[in-house]
Amino acid sequence: VLMRDDVLAGLDGLLVVSMTAILASLVLAFVVSRIMSRPLEHIGNLVDRISRGEALIVQESRDGGKEIQAVESKLGLLGEQYRGAQADVDDLRQHVDGLLDRMEEAVFLFGKDDKLVMAGSAAERLLGRGRWELMGLSVESIFSTTTDLGGLIQGALAVRRSIKDHSIEFHPEGRDPLQLLVNIEMQEGFPSREYVGMLVRL
Repeated sequence: VLMRDDVLAGLDGLLVVSMTAILASLVLAFVVSRIMSRPLEHIGNLVDRISRGEALIVQESRDGGKEIQAVESKLGLLGEQYRGAQADVDDLRQHVDGLLDRMEEAVFLFGKDDKLVMAGSAAERLLGRGRWELMGLSVESIFSTTTDLGGLIQGALAVRRSIKDHSIEFHPEGRDPLQLLVNIEMQEGFPSREYVGMLVRL
């Protein structure tokens, strides 16, 4: 009994010390993690700005070491390359738009999700609708299966089969029928040969 009382008295003191040590370690771990995560948060912000296409002004991080500064520097260079690539894509799109406008054929380019990505001005004249109104619409929204042309295009899309020089009569709303020559090309990625879109030329 005497030993038990002595041991319990010692354990009470040990319990207080242990709880104090655990609380102190938790507080210390929280503070250290916040200090250590600051450079990572900064890097995360840089990545977000790159994805938005914003210009980066990379300053030396006071919170991180040389490794963090090296990563920030590389992200700055990556951001510049990304913005340059975006500008190149915009230029290329403008050139392609200009090329489509000069073509007599009505050209429709659909993406992998079968929604319209690009169309020439001849497409507007053929359908009687503005191409910017058509952008983002699905194949079935533009070419209804209730028409011969829509049935042909959607049938080719369903079996992923290209069609060359197929003659068909098209009945535009409120106008005389037109005889069209239809070319449908399924676009494949290289080297995977996966379906990436469809090109329709009328």
